[in-house]
Amino acid sequence: MNITIKDKDKLIDFLNNIALVRDVCVLTIEKDKMWCLVQSACTTFLMYSETDAIGCSTNVELNIPDIRRLVWSLERIDTDVCNELEIMSKPNSNTGAYINYKSKIMRFRYYLLGDKRVAKPKANPENIKKFEGDCKFTVNPANLVEIVKARSFTTATKAYFYSKESSIHCCLDDRRESSMDSVTLMLSEHYDGPDIISEDSKPMNMEAIQALVGTKPELVESTLDSSKGIMTFNIKTKHNKAKYILTPMIK
Repeated sequence: MNITIKDKDKLIDFLNNIALVRDVCVLTIEKDKMWCLVQSACTTFLMYSETDAIGCSTNVELNIPDIRRLVWSLERIDTDVCNELEIMSKPNSNTGAYINYKSKIMRFRYYLLGDKRVAKPKANPENIKKFEGDCKFTVNPANLVEIVKARSFTTATKAYFYSKESSIHCCLDDRRESSMDSVTLMLSEHYDGPDIISEDSKPMNMEAIQALVGTKPELVESTLDSSKGIMTFNIKTKHNKAKYILTPMIK
């Protein structure tokens, strides 16, 4: 089965963003798009992403054992559009499925894991795409970068998001620890929806914010569910879009 890479940089960006959350994943390739839903190892956040950077004649799921190794291989393809990538599906009883590439200057064979060897999140991708909280705000990506940098000031691994006057703030703290250094930064100057009281805010895992910042987003739209505490980040990078769903940690 032949795969066409329509835009190599877009595909590599898509895979690198996934690798910021998990090293392994299940890629679902359809005729008009490729998508992936991954859950962090700590199970406190999900990321859904899709791209049209690849073309395929039929639907297929690829169990990827090491995303960064696949990216390394793709980066060395010497053209942005490539028709020479093949998925070889168990050519004989002794060989598993693999991705095969061959050109005049390079060839590689990347072995895939067997079907269902990589666990997929139980969440429904369609529900993930539809879910939004009732408190909505736009985030300057530079503010997220400052939040990540603030980890040099505190060892807190939890982020509390709440409203104050007309803006949204983020506090790095651990409210179970009485002597924890903490720092609070403004995340967004305006928001629409109900107030999120600081004392009622639920902690989010800072690993999610670090993964999000690692994608180098150009646009970030966020929502916060005032009753459940679930948070979403819809991001747009230079090449792709993705959605993060964050669920609260133990307070």
